[in-house]
Order: sequence, then structure tokens, then C-alpha cells
Amino acid sequence: EAIDKDVFRSLTNLKILNLYNNQLSSLDPDIFAYIPHLSELNLSGNNLKIQKNTFLYLKRLKKLNLEENRVGSTLGNEIFSTLTSLEELNLNKNQIEKINGDMLKGLRNLRKLSLCENDSLEFENDAFSLMNNLKLVFVNKKVMAHLKEKEFKIRYPNIFFKY
Repeated sequence: EAIDKDVFRSLTNLKILNLYNNQLSSLDPDIFAYIPHLSELNLSGNNLKIQKNTFLYLKRLKKLNLEENRVGSTLGNEIFSTLTSLEELNLNKNQIEKINGDMLKGLRNLRKLSLCENDSLEFENDAFSLMNNLKLVFVNKKVMAHLKEKEFKIRYPNIFFKY
């Protein structure tokens, strides 16, 4: 299902939006054009396909919850590039197989990244290269077993991996 792109037109000062478990399959990027002050967005429990411009208007967003959406196959390079204020990103339960630096480009203020229950998850060498503020990454124990933790600790000494 989808939401009409003008549904938030009169809510220009909206700061928190919870669209949890609404059976959404897609979002028109223009749906967020009228709520530029949004700081928290919960889209968990849907079946969303994320397009490159989905988050175009959310420059002040601080928290984004995309848990349990199966967005793994739709996450492309620079998908989050406009979310320069984002501090927390939840991508748990999304069938994500690989994280690379281009996918996370633009998230320069991200502090916490949750990637639990993405069981076949791999990190490319440049995964966190542009993320100077990232402090905490949550992953599964299974992913942690395959992760070359020593290599990551040398490359990213300020990031703590928790499982």
C-alpha cells in the first residue's frame, strides 16, 4: 500500500512520525516535502522498497527506524546521502547482505547503527570510512564470528561492535 503524497501538507511543524506496521510497500519521496522539521521517523514493520530520493527532504532527521522491511535488496549506493543530520539508523531484520562506504555516504553524524538479524551480512573494507562520528554498531553474534574484528579495530579504533 501507499500513502498519498499530500497527506502531511498541513503538518509543517511535525517532528516525530510513526508509520510502524502499516503494510507500506513504497513511499513517494514528495510525501516528506511538507514536513522539513521531522527529527524522528519510524517506518518499521512495513514492506518498503527504498528509492534513491526517498529521504530527499529529511535533512533534519536524527533517528530513522527501518527495522523489518526487507530493504536489503533495494539499498543502493548513496541511498542515505541526504540524511546528513542522522544520528541513529536501525536496519535490523532487512536481509542486508553487504555494507559498503557508498551505501552509507552522507551519514557523517551517525553515531549508532543497528544491523542485527541480517545473518549473511558482510562489511567491505570502506564500510565506515566516511563516518567519523560512528561509535556503536550492533550486529549478530553470527556476523561477529565472521567479521575480522582485529582488522576493523585497527582501521576504525573509535567504533565499538556490540552483539
